[in-house]
Amino acid sequence: MNYVRIDKENMADFAEVLYPGFVPGERRITIGAYGEDGTVQGAISMLLMPDQYSCDWIYVHPECRGQGIGTGLFDQALDFIQATGMVYPLTAGFEVSEEDRDLYGFFLSRDDVLVDYSHRRFYIRPEEIAAADMLQKEVHTNYKKKLFTELDAEKRRELLKEVKEQHCLVIGDNRQWAEDGVPEMDIVLYDGDTVVSFLFFRRREDRCLELSYLYSRSPMGVLQIIVEAAKIVSEKYQGYGIVYDTVRDEAEAVSRKVFPDNDGICIYEAVW
Repeated sequence: MNYVRIDKENMADFAEVLYPGFVPGERRITIGAYGEDGTVQGAISMLLMPDQYSCDWIYVHPECRGQGIGTGLFDQALDFIQATGMVYPLTAGFEVSEEDRDLYGFFLSRDDVLVDYSHRRFYIRPEEIAAADMLQKEVHTNYKKKLFTELDAEKRRELLKEVKEQHCLVIGDNRQWAEDGVPEMDIVLYDGDTVVSFLFFRRREDRCLELSYLYSRSPMGVLQIIVEAAKIVSEKYQGYGIVYDTVRDEAEAVSRKVFPDNDGICIYEAVW
């Protein structure tokens, strides 16, 4: 078995085992497997986040399964990660399908990886944003919207301090977060002088905007702020998707209300 890192130069050779819309980037580690006869057999892709690696794709051609190719790909990816000296926790996402249940079983079978269910991740495609009925409606509350950048320095400090105390905001790399940020989407909702909700977005290399941090005291605040953000994406970032995680049932309910055609992906935390 042969393994090679996939980049712009050779990605066309591995198109049949890569996910649609794959875009290589500096923080993405993608490795392909091919046999002695040159036949493409599988691929694995991981994205380096500020404080973790996200394994968002592992695929082995159906005719090549049961031959240890998935194990080889995963070992190659781990070797690459460890060689960088940046050994972060690894997360992996699995859709609810028979094929991905098999992949989940593969991770569970490894003695060097501890896997546990953590949360649900939603990948909202551009066409789902464009078709969302909620974006054509107004969410009726008395909350007033401001951008984080419009707040004075003292209010910004107070806001971040409050969220830090609530253990809702963890920024692993402040410099990278600032570089990748999308200031026009960092929305704060106020009820009088009280902060009800706010969120931060960051730009990813795969034409997705990631909702990195969301804080809210109100379910209606969550609904309003998600709708407000999606409207900005549909108007100013056409062709971009939205990625975000939910850890509470009410957050999942809001997501399905805004984007009813997307059921999300189960995310399993894995640490080796």
